Amino acid sequence: MHHFTRSLLALSFAVSLAAGDRLYTVTSNDATLRLVNPFTGTTISSVPITSSAGQVNWANGLAVHPLTGDLWAILNVSGSGRVLARLDPTTGIATVVGPTGRAFAGIAFAANGTLYGVTGDGDQVAPETLFTLNLQTGAPTQVLALGNGDDGETIGFDPVTGNLLHASGYFSPVLERIDLGSLTVTSVPTSGSPYIEALAITHWVGSNFLMSDINDDLFVVSADGVVSKIATLDHSFIKGLAFVQTTNAAFFQPYGDGCPSNGYIPVLAGVGSPAPNSTVTLNVANGPGAAPGGLAIGFGTGAFPLRPGCVVQILPLANVVLPVVLGGSGAGTGTASVPLQIPGSVQGDLYFQAALFDGVDIVVSNPEQVHIQ
Repeated sequence: MHHFTRSLLALSFAVSLAAGDRLYTVTSNDATLRLVNPFTGTTISSVPITSSAGQVNWANGLAVHPLTGDLWAILNVSGSGRVLARLDPTTGIATVVGPTGRAFAGIAFAANGTLYGVTGDGDQVAPETLFTLNLQTGAPTQVLALGNGDDGETIGFDPVTGNLLHASGYFSPVLERIDLGSLTVTSVPTSGSPYIEALAITHWVGSNFLMSDINDDLFVVSADGVVSKIATLDHSFIKGLAFVQTTNAAFFQPYGDGCPSNGYIPVLAGVGSPAPNSTVTLNVANGPGAAPGGLAIGFGTGAFPLRPGCVVQILPLANVVLPVVLGGSGAGTGTASVPLQIPGSVQGDLYFQAALFDGVDIVVSNPEQVHIQ
């Protein structure tokens, strides 16, 4: 198959598996659902989590159903223990489907809508074990005993490979890949920023994931285990991270993938509501430190390979580039925030992609769709 055709097929696949543009968190400290800026770790807004099933004390997992867009969580409810529930991100109202009977530490949906959960070390019967969870009853079915790593368990689904990423360990953090077909577990060596006990991990865009640790730090983690700290959260013990797609008329949508510089793949994502006469922010993170470059603007999606594995995906180009220089001073440390003032006359879709010079090559971020309405 021609390289251009392969690139176009890969782009179409990646767009269909893109994450949402609004990051939500839950913690084991309280019963609060927070909307968070992933580039700064600051809370944008929050609502209390409530349920007619009883008092919600805290949460221990968060995931978005890939087919329905519903937000699901593991909640601790007085009198019921850890239950499986759907969450309304606007109101915080939880609809409990049933008790899990296990000490789940994290959940993740596979692409087909199967919900997986991993138990923590505190589970008295089956610690550090992978289960599926019934969406009608909350009942777990054991899939695979894990056991690598000490304290801390979390999982995230990789829509590109169809595998789960499993993180565990406090003193010696472990990252591994679980093949959901063969149930083979493969170690993923980590490099870059050190972290201590991953508490939650979720897919972001392309080959990049977002992870929180016990120190309340946020990291970009590639599927190959390259780790970069990007922020510190303003709340503690984040046990669930999930990107939800905005359902109103104006939205951002990260898609596709970037290409790495020293193993770090730059991330591009927007924050705000891109309506006419508004100002929003396009953020770049995980890039080469002090790199010059720009945000190129396009009118659609396409695929033009710069070189193998590095693709321009915002074709046709608008011949407009917003100049940008990343901060930082090393691989994976480069960040920038670019304000975007949207004129009142502009509506429809624009597409952005960062192009950066790392001293050797031009590297690009994932693209970002901006739907203005």
